Amino acid sequence: MTRAPVVTLMFVHGGGLCKDCWDPIIRRLKESPLLAGRAEFVTFDFSWHGSKYDHSVAADVDLSNPDKPRVNHPARDIVAWAPQEVWQQVQQLRADQRARGESGKTPLIGIGHSMGAMALWKTEITHPGTFAGLTLFEPGYGIRTSENDYTVDFLVSLALQREVTWPTRLAAQNYFENLRNFARWDREALAAYLRGGLVNQDDGSALLACHPLIEASLYCHTPLYLSTEQQRPQCRINFQGGGRSKVYNREAFEGMATRHPHIYRTRPLMAGLSHVMVLEDPAECAHMVLGDLKELVPAGDTPLQSRMPFLVTRALLSNLQLAAKTHSSAFVVQISSFLGNITSNTNDTVGYFGEQYGYAASKAALNMITRTLAVKLHPSDIVDVAFHPGYVDTDMAKENAIKATLQPSGSVATMAYRQALS
Repeated sequence: MTRAPVVTLMFVHGGGLCKDCWDPIIRRLKESPLLAGRAEFVTFDFSWHGSKYDHSVAADVDLSNPDKPRVNHPARDIVAWAPQEVWQQVQQLRADQRARGESGKTPLIGIGHSMGAMALWKTEITHPGTFAGLTLFEPGYGIRTSENDYTVDFLVSLALQREVTWPTRLAAQNYFENLRNFARWDREALAAYLRGGLVNQDDGSALLACHPLIEASLYCHTPLYLSTEQQRPQCRINFQGGGRSKVYNREAFEGMATRHPHIYRTRPLMAGLSHVMVLEDPAECAHMVLGDLKELVPAGDTPLQSRMPFLVTRALLSNLQLAAKTHSSAFVVQISSFLGNITSNTNDTVGYFGEQYGYAASKAALNMITRTLAVKLHPSDIVDVAFHPGYVDTDMAKENAIKATLQPSGSVATMAYRQALS
């Protein structure tokens, strides 16, 4: 019998894109120990995008000011219709879960980019408690003025230059693969975009699902802006941004994190990435998503962080027994953490423990498994020991509020020295 997932992840794409754009990130998340076999992954296409393409309504193009082209279309009012579609997807998801005999109450975490991030955020504001957490890659936000709408001028101008049809799908693929504006895109991400963003026609030609004029109209929308509604969400919201982005409203998001730290948090900017970071570096974005999920995904009865070391030790038991007979002893070294030490969880260390519920629980479980193995294997001259490397300056510690100063080389040297003394 297949076990029900412990968490559901809903991925919501940005304007002009499609649900397939998330595939490179989802692939990596499915392979992670935290989520492997434990999560349900949900994607969908917004109206006028991907599988829901619709070119039936003509757009109105205003070129009265050549430096500030503007486009009007029913898709333009994204702050109104996009959150409504997210809410409809949530309702359908819950209905499908109940139809499968599940509770329909699995924790739901939203991951969105640009328009999709804004739509998730607005949905949680309108229906507080819908999500257990949100990871938002640069949601559109703020008050647009004549002084700061230069990005709109730029994006609309780019969209107006884009082609919409090609004689063959291969011709369309070649067009995008050689387009300067797509040069920074990860090749797997570009292939995913083309997989869902191109529509095959009966005559063999290819059509761009989101018409460039419709995409241009999205950039002309009035952005989301919140006043008293900022404190309505009932879940943790993490803002992610690119170091090269001209869109990320860092000042506004950091202000929210200061005023409402129990709701909002800003993550370190991803160096070298622009507003379309989910397409430029899916690996880094997946890493950032996993960082946000550590405190949100339930650890489970036997987390992989503890179960896998046990299974590996058991699988290699005959080798360990042979080594012990040959060399008088054999060793199993488990890498633990001080976060697995229950007595270390105090008011003084809450900065470490307070955001690592699942990880801390998994390391506590690993410590107990290590102790049990140590007692059980001792008669066979097999030593099972847990090493705590310290709070080391690695990729894992980058997103934490408290900066790690211990270098990996120093950690290894200290552990080796202490082991030599024991």
